[in-house]
Formats: sequence, C-alpha cells, structure tokens
Amino acid sequence: MRKTEGREHLVVFEIFSIIVLVGSFSLRIGESKNVQVLKKDSKIDYSALNCRKHSALLTDFGGVGDGKTLNTKAFQSAIANLSQYASEGGAELIVPPGKWLTGSFNLTSHFTLFLHKGAVILASQVLMKFATYSNVVVQGVTILAPVEVPNTDGINPDSCTNVRIEDVYIVSGDDCIAVKSGWDQYGIKVGMPTQHLIIRRLTCISPDSATIALGSEMSGGLQDVRIEDITAINTESAVRIKTAPGRGGYIKDIFVRRMTLKNMKYVFWVSGAYKTHPDDGYDPNALAEIKNINYETL
Repeated sequence: MRKTEGREHLVVFEIFSIIVLVGSFSLRIGESKNVQVLKKDSKIDYSALNCRKHSALLTDFGGVGDGKTLNTKAFQSAIANLSQYASEGGAELIVPPGKWLTGSFNLTSHFTLFLHKGAVILASQVLMKFATYSNVVVQGVTILAPVEVPNTDGINPDSCTNVRIEDVYIVSGDDCIAVKSGWDQYGIKVGMPTQHLIIRRLTCISPDSATIALGSEMSGGLQDVRIEDITAINTESAVRIKTAPGRGGYIKDIFVRRMTLKNMKYVFWVSGAYKTHPDDGYDPNALAEIKNINYETL
C-alpha cells in the first residue's frame, strides 16, 4: 500500500488474481480523519489513482453496504463492466464505507480495487451461495507469493469433481495446493466431496508448508486424488494430511507417484489435531476416515 494525502489505497492489480472468500474476513483500507459516506454520484479524486482513466462506485451496480444484502452480483457486474477498459490503462472499482456482504468474485488484469476507510468486505456464511465446479482444467499457471507471508495458498480445489491441475509453478508462504471440501458440521451437512482430482507436473517452493495438503477442511470428503510427476524444492513437506476431531468426512484412494524432493523436512505427514474450528457447534466425535493412501517412486 502507498500513503497519499493521509490515506492508503490498495495495491494496483496488474496480474490476474483470484479471490476465494472462505469463512469471514474483512479488509479495512485507508486512514483518513475526514471521511464522508459516498453517494452514488460521488466522485473521488486522489492523485495517486489517476493512472486509471475509468472508475466506478460499487453502488453504481446495485451494491448495498448494510452487512445483510448479498453483493456478489454487484461485484461481478462491476468488474466485468470495468474490464473492458484494460487496453485503455485499466479501471478502478471504489468500495464506499459500509459492510459489503459477498460471495466469491474474480479480479482481472489492469484493475484497482479501492476500499475507502470504513469499507469492510464480509464473506457470506451461507455455503450454498458459493459456486461449485466440475470438469475444470488449470494448466500452465505461475503463482508467486512471498514465502514469509502465511495463508497464501496457491490453489484450493474445494468441493470439486473432475478437476485437472497440471504444468503449474508455485512459490508460496503456505500450501502450494490445498485440497478441501467444507469445514466441520457445515461441510458434513452439505456433503459435497472433492473427487476425481488429478495434480501433475507441479513445481512447488514453500519453506513452511506442504507441496500438496489434503485438508484440513475436508468434512465433505476427499476421494480419488492422483498426484504425479511433482517437484518440491525447499518445502516443509511433500504430501500432508490434515484433519481434526470434529471434521468427520474421509480421505481415501490417494495415489502419489514420481515425486522429486529436494531439501524436505517431512516426506509424509499426518496431522490428526490440526488447529481450529469455525465455531463451537462441531461434534468432537466426528472423526475422519483415512485409508488407501499409496506412494510409488519417490
């Protein structure tokens, strides 16, 4: 972030990035003493943001910052509309003060997401509001994140069927790939597993985390995951299974072969009491079933 006239603004996004909102979080950007609530026809003139010729308010697309109205379509529509200006120097979307409840949305290249002071983005707590996917190919992607920054997972396939991730290079401060399917009682209730997943020709550098993590949010189940032709360098662990009492679900039919590991701490790591829960409503007797884990040619 850069400070300008007593304010801070969000880093300009010049590469394609994906925001997946899981759980509840907030972004609080900007440090101005004199802030007014922005109306639909308001105009913001910050010299540091003049690199974008086009801008719009989230409220222009029907956004309501009351903390209750779901704004997923407003974010998606705004970003889709502003993406047309990428070849003209890009555009910015201004999020006024308020609490903006939303599901997941994708950012785009040559785009600035500006959050005014008092603007808080809230993730929807209704799991069914999030899109689920099948028949997806992720290919030829490079993801770079500072290795000293936690919670920078590279790719998180969550409650997906028939997904292939291949020819990917990831540097991360967290798991390069973390396979998930819901968290505790919520994931058990939805019951939507990740299955028929292929991960191949991945190169991972992650000094403090896993090349590929299975869990820990795996309460809907993980099955038929095939991992092959993987290179891990200066990475804490190769394949790590993460679960805890209360997760329930299962991890089974995992096939790992042809991994090249350099400077590893753990080759195979199972954590049965991994960290926290979303709330106190979980069942401590809900234990994960783990079986048929296969390794070949390491």
